[in-house]
Amino acid sequence: MFCRKCGKQIPDNTKFCIFCGAQVQPGPQAGGGRQPAASPGPSPAPSPKKQKNGGRLFLIICGIFAAIVLIAAVVFGVRMVTSEDDSAPRTIEETEEIEETEADEAEDGSEAEDETEEIVTEAEVEAETEAASEEEQSSEPAASSADTADLQESTEAAAAESAPQEAGYITYFVVNCEEWISLRSQPSTSAAALDQIPYGAPVSYIGTAENGFYQVIYNGKTGYALASYLSTEKPEPRSYNSQTVFPTACVVNCEEWISLRVSPNTKADRITTIPLGSYVTVLSTGEANGFWKISYNGYEGYALGQYLSIQ
Repeated sequence: MFCRKCGKQIPDNTKFCIFCGAQVQPGPQAGGGRQPAASPGPSPAPSPKKQKNGGRLFLIICGIFAAIVLIAAVVFGVRMVTSEDDSAPRTIEETEEIEETEADEAEDGSEAEDETEEIVTEAEVEAETEAASEEEQSSEPAASSADTADLQESTEAAAAESAPQEAGYITYFVVNCEEWISLRSQPSTSAAALDQIPYGAPVSYIGTAENGFYQVIYNGKTGYALASYLSTEKPEPRSYNSQTVFPTACVVNCEEWISLRVSPNTKADRITTIPLGSYVTVLSTGEANGFWKISYNGYEGYALGQYLSIQ
């Protein structure tokens, strides 16, 4: 039997052509007899055409999937290339920003150094100005400095130069001691000392107290002193042996100098001036009004003990 569509020979009793899949109409048999009706049998096998169509569908699906994968790969590659292209400029920009930041910091450091140098220069100029001012002050006339020293001594020794005598009291003088005696708070040698009364200094006698003490007034302070060291007669100035070794004192606690005076009083005439830091020979520390008798550069006179420090 032959297929009417493709013309190829196919087996008998076949409903579809195995070559083209066309349906085959059964023809008369060779004997011209009528073919008996076919008995019902099992369902026919799947059509080859349907199998062929299923294979084509599978191939189409695979092709579509491959295309999707290819497109995804292309898109990913393009994004990677674009990302690399974008990252390069950003890196360069960041590098430039870092370099600019470092340059700014370096400029700030230079400016800070310049400011420091300016401050140091200003400090040096101020120091030089102050030094020049001090030199000008030190070069002022000696008379002006002397007036300043007199004012200083008068202020600090106001209490010392006040006369110890009180109206209506008998004046006694300190005698029979090496340098000074103690003015005590009570008529006892164990009582607290209020002050020291130098040799030859005058005091005002108030009355007789117990234990051999007199009640006296010295420099405005009322206290007690031993009667054996007091006399109504003023003692003679002390004479010094040329072989006696006297202590040395340094001039301190003043701005420039102190005065060497003819008597132990800040109003007495000035013999000379003794500069700060100079050394003098101490002849006696028991003079009136807080003065010491000293020798300086061949001159003998009196200077306030508060400006002298025994070495």
